[in-house]
Amino acid sequence: MAGFRLERELGRGTRAVVYEAIQVSLGRPVALKLLPEDPLEGRRTLRWPEHPRVVSMFATGPWEEGRFVAMQLVRGPTLARLREAGPLEPARSLELLADVASALDAAHRGGTAHGDVSAGNVFADERGRALLSDFGLAAGEPTADEDRAAFAELVRDCLGESMPPLPDTEPLAPGHLVRLAREALPAARAPRRWRRLAGSAICAILALSAGALLLGPEGEPDSVPAPAQGAEVLGSTLAGGDIESVDCGGRPPSGGSQACTVAQTRLAGRPLVPPEPGAIRRWAVRGARGDLALQVIRRRGDRYVAIARTPYQHVADEGVHVLPANLGVRAGDRVGLQLAPGAAIGVRRRGTGATTARWLGRLTVEPRPVELGPGTGFDHEVLMRAEYVRGARPAPAGRLSGPSARRAPRGQEIGSRTLEVRDRIRRVAVVRLADAIAVDLFAGGRRLARLPVPGARRAGRLQDFRVSGGAYPVLRWRNPGGRDVSLEFAVGVRTLRARG
Repeated sequence: MAGFRLERELGRGTRAVVYEAIQVSLGRPVALKLLPEDPLEGRRTLRWPEHPRVVSMFATGPWEEGRFVAMQLVRGPTLARLREAGPLEPARSLELLADVASALDAAHRGGTAHGDVSAGNVFADERGRALLSDFGLAAGEPTADEDRAAFAELVRDCLGESMPPLPDTEPLAPGHLVRLAREALPAARAPRRWRRLAGSAICAILALSAGALLLGPEGEPDSVPAPAQGAEVLGSTLAGGDIESVDCGGRPPSGGSQACTVAQTRLAGRPLVPPEPGAIRRWAVRGARGDLALQVIRRRGDRYVAIARTPYQHVADEGVHVLPANLGVRAGDRVGLQLAPGAAIGVRRRGTGATTARWLGRLTVEPRPVELGPGTGFDHEVLMRAEYVRGARPAPAGRLSGPSARRAPRGQEIGSRTLEVRDRIRRVAVVRLADAIAVDLFAGGRRLARLPVPGARRAGRLQDFRVSGGAYPVLRWRNPGGRDVSLEFAVGVRTLRARG
């Protein structure tokens, strides 16, 4: 299918089939649902709310036999599968149902109904929280009252005899219903973020996460860690309060939110650019969600270019996330965020003395002027900080060149590409070593450089290795458990470095 590479089938129902797929332009894993042609398609608009307890919708559109929807890939089980694995304690069921209730209540306040509230459309993520999927994909025109009645039936199924008697009135709002059930179950009053999903057999179903979410004393994603020793902070302090999650247009992110780059150009009382050469070792965001990368931006006259960026990182929720970096900077370089389609960044709108520069699409090595600057409706504090170390130099662990590269173990070559660099032919190869995955640069049969691929586990497999733009090899590696590593390389006559 155009734009997506199908990996494996995840499930099949009476109307649709769902695949794990890769969104090729981003190397992003998605759940791709293929729906048959709907005779009402021309008269219906897919309304999918943006909420922390709703599976994110990245893209939708026509395909040969109907409509596709590309969604966040949740590697945990559905509530239906959890219940098949064994009975859940009522208190644990309520934890999940409370998440579904918060999503439904928010959707109804915004004028959106779901249409198929069921255990099969509720997913438990790797942290044990529930996410509701498939808004508006059922046949017919859904209503909020139908959602409330379906949610009440789901609560009855999950709680059984523990279900409290309900007043004989119109269907209750999901949040109200959960509160009534919690009052009838004293054992359910445990802290909401402390999830234990009924035994090790069920917990083993959940995929492990490689995220870097830092949790506060109550388990809330609220703690802002101190910077690493010797590092200076560029950008926001990431203080809490008055935070919104928006795309580069300042709107709630959706499947229509395009890729972009945003850089803070003024923030009262905060340093934004390095005063001298150095390296960025870590970065952190708050209020963000989706696939993001940190980017070093350099001015050339009245235009700007991207010098380097980190690999894309998937940020699962709006908490504080601290992420690794190894980017060299010069004095005066800007530090920006590159957002994949559908991603969100955290902002604070008021009282910050802030301005930003924005570029729609991806800012690359092609010089571009600022497209949306101060006064264009996005003069917010961007909740991102970079930890910068003066005088440091980026040097990935294990990088080899010269004689040390020539003497390095050969390893198992599993993919290669040939390209022309300044009128000279060079070959780059992906190799599996005893303890790592690396990329080698060759002139003929002589190895000139070796660069390990950070985050790539030896037990994974090569997904794609190609040359982008005629000069930049791009590697995509699938780790066990389904997490992808994506890295782009800049090739010199004798050098090899990561571009992100």
